[in-house]
Amino acid sequence: MNHEAAPKAVQPASAAAKPLKPSLNDIIKESNNVQAEGIKKEIDEMRKQKGRLISKAKEFRRRYSYKESEFASIDRLLKVERDPVAEAAARKRFGYLKKMINKFEFRISTEAKSLNEEKELIRKINEMKAELNESLKFVRMERKLELVKKDIEMFKNSLIETDKAIADLDLKMDGKYVELRKSLGIGSWQSGKPQSGRDGRPMQHRKKAPQSAPSQEVNLEDIVVIKKKAAK
Repeated sequence: MNHEAAPKAVQPASAAAKPLKPSLNDIIKESNNVQAEGIKKEIDEMRKQKGRLISKAKEFRRRYSYKESEFASIDRLLKVERDPVAEAAARKRFGYLKKMINKFEFRISTEAKSLNEEKELIRKINEMKAELNESLKFVRMERKLELVKKDIEMFKNSLIETDKAIADLDLKMDGKYVELRKSLGIGSWQSGKPQSGRDGRPMQHRKKAPQSAPSQEVNLEDIVVIKKKAAK
């Protein structure tokens, strides 16, 4: 039998891998443009700052969501379990119970009593403390609800401020990308048309959540312009 290997299929030229376009970092390095390198460093620092702000915003959103859930749970519990009549009666006895507890505790600490008498006083004190705690249960829940409400407002304001800081930083980055492309003589200043965003800045930077690195490719016409400038 013929065991010769079958010849490998020749791939058409169209199937060959296309050469990758150079990144913006490559263009800056090749241009030896000191101004462009300085601007790129500023942009990189802004991107790091934006990453930190996004992390803060995520944490604020997480806490805000948790506090909203906590508020809803306490509010629902108050509405379901609250008995206005029993609560009003318990509040009327609040002062009396406090007075009797202090009185019995004073007697235990100052008066000589038999073991059975002391046990009876302790039993009464515990019963009154239980009733006192029951009368205060909804008062404590109301106070807790107010504290949670303040936390919600605090995290909401912090989130608004952080989102605004991110938006302000985006605008600054817009300006820096405009400045960078202008210093390199690429982008909208050569073709008359913006290559990505309204100012030539990659659109990925405008998102408030962390995204993959923005595309920084340029076309071959841009490279020709840079090389001509370098040759002058």
